[in-house]
Amino acid sequence: MTSLDLLLRDPGFTPGRKHLDLLLDLLASSHEDLALRAERALLRGPPVASRVLARLPLARPPARARLVRLLGRLAALPGTDAHALLPSLIALLEDPDLPSSRQAALALGRLPGVGVEDALLARFRAGTPLPLLRALTEALGKVGGPPALAFLSQQQSDDPELTRLLNRARVMLTRSGCPEASFFNLRVPTPGLVPVVLRCKRGLETILLREVRPILMHPKVVGPGQLRGDFSGPLIRLASLRVALSFGFPLPPSPCAPGQEATALLSALQGDLARALLSCWGERPARFRVAWRDGGHRRSRVWEVARLALQSGGDLLNTPMHPSWELLAWEHDGFLWTELIPRALPEVRFAYREEDIPAASHPTVAAALALVGGVREDDVIWDPFTGSGLELCERALLGPYAEIHGSDINPMALNVARRNLENARVTPTSLALADARSHRISGLSLALSNPPLGHRVARREHLVPLLESVVISLASQLVPGGRLVWLSPTGDRTAAAGERSGLHVERHGRVDLGGIEAELQVFHRKSPP
Repeated sequence: MTSLDLLLRDPGFTPGRKHLDLLLDLLASSHEDLALRAERALLRGPPVASRVLARLPLARPPARARLVRLLGRLAALPGTDAHALLPSLIALLEDPDLPSSRQAALALGRLPGVGVEDALLARFRAGTPLPLLRALTEALGKVGGPPALAFLSQQQSDDPELTRLLNRARVMLTRSGCPEASFFNLRVPTPGLVPVVLRCKRGLETILLREVRPILMHPKVVGPGQLRGDFSGPLIRLASLRVALSFGFPLPPSPCAPGQEATALLSALQGDLARALLSCWGERPARFRVAWRDGGHRRSRVWEVARLALQSGGDLLNTPMHPSWELLAWEHDGFLWTELIPRALPEVRFAYREEDIPAASHPTVAAALALVGGVREDDVIWDPFTGSGLELCERALLGPYAEIHGSDINPMALNVARRNLENARVTPTSLALADARSHRISGLSLALSNPPLGHRVARREHLVPLLESVVISLASQLVPGGRLVWLSPTGDRTAAAGERSGLHVERHGRVDLGGIEAELQVFHRKSPP
């Protein structure tokens, strides 16, 4: 065994320039496994495309097809000038060696570019052996456009494998050829009273429940971060809910035998409720993508859904490109459960958010804090950890106030907050570069904040005394009837600091902030009798 053979057995072997010609020689080996290992090594080494092109004119089978395959894989590598290699690969479509022309077709299927679709179609029309027809069909399904779809839609074959590839290519081209979806008209009402599911950050369920009561019938919490009720009216009412992460419409379950998920999915989409929802906003065909609640892609099932949808009459199109709807699916007790979630929604809540900073509040969390804080016309508001300013924006958008202040020790954060507040058409009374422990706000009636939970603090042991000091400072500034609403990662310690400072403490449970939990706390300065 040669030293090169030993090197090739190491999956981490990266060849140098001195190895390139020896490795290219191995592509002529009668041992397929050895040739394949040499090809993989060449893909990890220095640029070799020019040497491959130089060898091709004199190469003979089986090395010729292997060189063509290598050339195609090299062209698809990041950083490679694929455009420079396209003419050679297109010319190789006419190669008299069938395995070589087939490898050229497969390579072009990974290289969308000017002239590729036309060259593949021309070779198909010229009449070719069946193995090349299969490769051309597969390539056109990946890089083709409307001409390829129109052409392949007219093709028929007695060969089962070519028929399968033609059907798959037609599905791929139909799915990928969608223009960008138009936004839903949010003023269009739902088709009568329909069930709706709303999702929020875990721990904010009761706040979202308070927000949805005016628009939902029979709203109730049905699980962590999830509410359900019945809704009738324009989508703008659902899309404007500030604490919700998303909303969707649960469909009646479909019986589902093992291996029949695709049929059950299509059955759900063809039910009365789904058809009413999909037709309500007038898009034809209704574009959707499938997502599985338990994760995973289940590609074979999704492909079967796409195929069945195309055969169903043209009203449904499964596509990953610009879908208007997401069909969320999961299996339970022999049934497939599904939910239609609108995705083509214009931003009507947080368009003011021009920028963020690391560890900034999620806007729905900021909205929840503002809702808990409530609205008083004489409020003097301060966020001592302003960050990107979302808490201040959300409170200002809720209703009248007297003054609004922000402070932070990060000047970049204050610049971001200023831009976001301007976008929300909020003119703050002040944005100060200041330490939350020592800054003072005269007449403070509402402190509203999502403090740094360790992301912007060097060590966690520094965070506890920082937040305790801020509670003590705020307690000395709040006017009678004033309140502090915030999220504390050290609930017991900050609650105790508030009580020692004469504040009444309400503890509303822990909120999921994306891998970190913090307790929602409300402190009140008692009014004099």
